[in-house]
Amino acid sequence: MRGAATGYGSTHFPFFRLRLFCRGCDIMRVADRVIGLLTILSVALQAGICVMAVVGHDNVPLHWDARGNADEYGNACNILLLPVVSVFVYFLLTFFKRHPGYCNWPHKFNDVQAGLRLLGGLIAVLRLLAVTFLTFIAYEAYCGGIFNYAVALAFLVAAFIAVFVYALKLRKA
Repeated sequence: MRGAATGYGSTHFPFFRLRLFCRGCDIMRVADRVIGLLTILSVALQAGICVMAVVGHDNVPLHWDARGNADEYGNACNILLLPVVSVFVYFLLTFFKRHPGYCNWPHKFNDVQAGLRLLGGLIAVLRLLAVTFLTFIAYEAYCGGIFNYAVALAFLVAAFIAVFVYALKLRKA
């Protein structure tokens, strides 16, 4: 009966419920906390980059052409709008992560709680990607060089992969 009492019998594997940060936490909660922490760190890094750009530069690139060359420059204080936009995106997507029922989802779920939990996870990943991409833009403006569209494409591909993976999971919910 040891296996039935502890949940680690031959039919249950202990690695399905990892307890990393607190007793009773599962891997999805840990991943949610790590994603949230990385998002906040990305916003803080972005704010630091923007402050360094204001202190160190008179003008920063505001726009890049199709080849990645800066074609429009502006006052360095303009870059301070990026952290403001990031904080707005962070709070907006955090609201939708906590209240996914306010969104119009094209699929009815068999298990509503599992479906809403998966949608919250998708929104958290997209929030991290959006804020990190804005941090990348702030870094490119700080450096003042050629915009790297390969990195921008990598963010876009990562977002599509996240949506695809969660769509497959949501089909089962």
